[in-house]
Amino acid sequence: MGETMYGVNHPVGYIAGGIPMADKFREKTDRYFSVYGNFSYDYKKKYILSGSIRVDQSNLFGTDPEFRYKPFWSVGSKWRIHEESFFDSKLIDALSMRLSYGINGNIANDYGPFNIAKSLYSYRAGNVNSLYVSSPSIQDLRWERTSTTNLGLDISMHNRKINLGLDYYLKNTDDILASGKADPSQGFVKLMRNDANIKNQGIEISLNTTNLQTEKFNWRTSLAFRYNKNEVKQVYLSEDKAAWIANSLQNFEGKPANSFYLYDWVGLDNEGQVTVNNRNGEVVTVASGSYSPSETMKKDDLVYAGTSDPKFTGALTNNFSYGNFGLSFMFVFSGGHVLLNDTYNGNYIGARPSKVHADAAKAWKVAGDENTTDVPKVNSYFYAPSVSKYSTKNIIDGDYLKLRELIFTYNLPKHILQKLYLQNAILSFRANNLFYVAKNNEGIDPEAHGIGARYFPTKPSYSFGVNINF
Repeated sequence: MGETMYGVNHPVGYIAGGIPMADKFREKTDRYFSVYGNFSYDYKKKYILSGSIRVDQSNLFGTDPEFRYKPFWSVGSKWRIHEESFFDSKLIDALSMRLSYGINGNIANDYGPFNIAKSLYSYRAGNVNSLYVSSPSIQDLRWERTSTTNLGLDISMHNRKINLGLDYYLKNTDDILASGKADPSQGFVKLMRNDANIKNQGIEISLNTTNLQTEKFNWRTSLAFRYNKNEVKQVYLSEDKAAWIANSLQNFEGKPANSFYLYDWVGLDNEGQVTVNNRNGEVVTVASGSYSPSETMKKDDLVYAGTSDPKFTGALTNNFSYGNFGLSFMFVFSGGHVLLNDTYNGNYIGARPSKVHADAAKAWKVAGDENTTDVPKVNSYFYAPSVSKYSTKNIIDGDYLKLRELIFTYNLPKHILQKLYLQNAILSFRANNLFYVAKNNEGIDPEAHGIGARYFPTKPSYSFGVNINF
């Protein structure tokens, strides 16, 4: 059972500076009950079979027994091929094959088979405290279930100085809790339901090598790489207006999750107005004014512009040691995804602007500028800046390479340790995020960027440590 208390206790009122102070307490209780078991069987050190099963119960599930008693289980096997009598290789020291299949789950704790109410203070209710139902009861609430198939191969070579692991996985997640169609009689247009499905598949590679090993000097390398491809198989989408879809990441059937669907950018016309294509390939001019044809554009007028989730990630680590000195550094990389550039899109500046993007200097000014710039004219009103911002012209690559970590260590010699009555002592200096290389040409740190918003880049950090054992 998990129980959490939240609260502050202050006199009701305000202090200097306008910070509100009030008594507020909130209690949250979730109850869980689990039964699980594991087994493993080894036959002649060649064939290994293992498995597990568990049953979970919680007050968060729906009331129907059909959704409450759903066990999770997994089964795996391993064949140590190098133990077979027919195996004879001077190159390969060890060779094993793995195969597993299992089902696990997850449940959100913000919903349940009961009405969830929150307090509301409203002048419309006569300036009194009241309650409103933030989430109606979901009687068929159930686990988000993920079935995973994994096929792996482990290879060791050159007196186990080269160790390679290869894995292929396939994950199908069903009954994902997502926004779904609700019964209007409940007072909601949309309701969180177990109605979405997604498929993930990919490969994982791990490589560990001992490159050089002498009495005093050692050099080891480790590489981890993962490629993942996902596809939304089922999802409910009630919104059809382009303006509401383009300004956030979306999940559409048949496409990757967390993707951009944006206006199809054409360019600027000879008056500096934004133009985009609609679903029929017709050019739509988004003129500055209270009305624009873009106001009536729908989902099908947008185009898929890429996913914000990296398709591949990895890390490369090198470790060096010489006598009592050690040095290691790790590079991380990520790619196959896109970002939405933060730039000037014709927003209203006013007579005395305080914060204006530098790209405003590139804005269209006179006829002919549309041939050299894609930045709309200054003070474009209403829809034009929004359409420009959420258009394909602002899509940039999210690929990057970073020096994530550099560590230098020194182990005190034995004769010094004896004098200090220590078993060992290690001095270390660590530096993180020293530099990065990004594929985009905008000076954007992909790890410090949102949907068209740039955050403070990850700064280098340094630390010094001492680890002593008596």
